[in-house]
Amino acid sequence: MIDLLVRVKGVTRVLLITDAIRATGLPDGVYMLGKQTAIVEDGLPRTPEGSLAGSSLTMDAALRNVKGATGLPLADVWRMASLTPAEAIGFAARKGSLEAGKDADIVILDEDLHVALTMVQGRVVYEQ
Repeated sequence: MIDLLVRVKGVTRVLLITDAIRATGLPDGVYMLGKQTAIVEDGLPRTPEGSLAGSSLTMDAALRNVKGATGLPLADVWRMASLTPAEAIGFAARKGSLEAGKDADIVILDEDLHVALTMVQGRVVYEQ
């Protein structure tokens, strides 16, 4: 379905998003999501009753998923996670690509497409 969607709409009209909860990437345990309890086991958040309590999808995982499902070049998949969403919300003048005058929010991935370094406004905020 992902491959079909991208072939029909194109990389300029499909955007990757994640609605990951704030416990994403943290160790398994019990977390509060507002007033709701989420129990995270093996990275999957659930309510005490066992229902899903949100997403734990990270953007790098979304990139890997879409690249694997479509076989598209990384540049096309990356666009769906950066410039296309910035254009959709009217922020392309400041975000979404590396150009003079933009905010210098940069993510560097390793060869397996996992986050190796993150910069916000040109400052390193995460380094593996």
